[in-house]
Amino acid sequence: MPKLKIGLVCPYNITIAGGVQSIVLLLADQLNAMGHDTKILTPRPRNIKKIKSDNPDIIFIGRSTDFRSPLHTTVQISASAYNDKINQILLDQQFDIINLHEPWVPFLSRQILQRSESVNIGTFHAKIPESVMTRSLVKVVNPYLKSVINNLDGLTACSDSAAEYVRSLTKKPIKIIPNGVNLDNFKSKSDPVKIKKNPEILYIGRLETRKGVKYLIEAFNLLNQKHPEVSLIIAGDGPNRNYLKDLTTRYRLDKVKFLGNVDDTTKVSLLKKSDLFCSPAIYGESFGIVLLEAMASSVITVAGDNSGYRDVMKNIGQLSIVNVHDIPSFASRLEMMLYEKDIRRVWLNWSQDYIKNFDFKFIVDQYKQYYLDLLA
Repeated sequence: MPKLKIGLVCPYNITIAGGVQSIVLLLADQLNAMGHDTKILTPRPRNIKKIKSDNPDIIFIGRSTDFRSPLHTTVQISASAYNDKINQILLDQQFDIINLHEPWVPFLSRQILQRSESVNIGTFHAKIPESVMTRSLVKVVNPYLKSVINNLDGLTACSDSAAEYVRSLTKKPIKIIPNGVNLDNFKSKSDPVKIKKNPEILYIGRLETRKGVKYLIEAFNLLNQKHPEVSLIIAGDGPNRNYLKDLTTRYRLDKVKFLGNVDDTTKVSLLKKSDLFCSPAIYGESFGIVLLEAMASSVITVAGDNSGYRDVMKNIGQLSIVNVHDIPSFASRLEMMLYEKDIRRVWLNWSQDYIKNFDFKFIVDQYKQYYLDLLA
């Protein structure tokens, strides 16, 4: 097999935890472990002096700025980069493949595409709901994305949900390569069916409207009235944190604990300790890596009814999907998945076999084969 020189473009601040960032980092690690030479091209974080940036596989280009996305999420994205700097990097690196993740995000991907002589691949991760694609936004995004797509030799997406919007703009084929997790990083429980005397429900993620944490707290309020022994652990931060804390105060819920942002080690530990994981996102999810991480940790999962989560939770996994706006039904589903041992056993038997399909060792093989196919 030829040794490839691969550039992975991440338009987001690579030092901040996120689904795209984790996939890019995993992909770089696995490709390098296979003997390829892989570099990550990403905007320089604004707080670079506080960050250990000695990873030789990361090349910082330009600067980043806060951006309010169509999903009402604030992220740090590439703001600008000097063209001479990009030209020099491409000349020095001589990439065979450049894989641009979320190439619709301004502006780094387009600048690279205009200068790249490599095989250029775009990978789409985000699900953009029609409800947030206003006419004014479409007028801006569509021409920009079409110009990007025209310069791409290949297109991939992590799911049909992520591919949906792109398919409306091009007839080029889109290869579905799912997201994955490194199963070796997660530890399964010895007896995952059994719950503790004082069970814990866990949420990990951003505290923003589309993540639906408000509905989780309201459902937990009903559940806690019947089962006062249950606790809810909320790990993550975001613009809705104060509102959500006020909500727990209003309901007098002393069994809800806010942890703020947690690192990967703490996340793995929290998953291993929890009896139920819940991700109640209402829209804007194209896949759901957090669901895979919970499955990899042998944790029963309840998930919001959105197209991205439905793409992941197939067959028996559909038991996990719930309409989070229906608070009584949501609370009942939490209770069922927490206390019904037979259902927990059936779900776990399914998930422990199903999760093997998403071991990143298999996912990286799909990317590598796609690279080779396009080079050929």
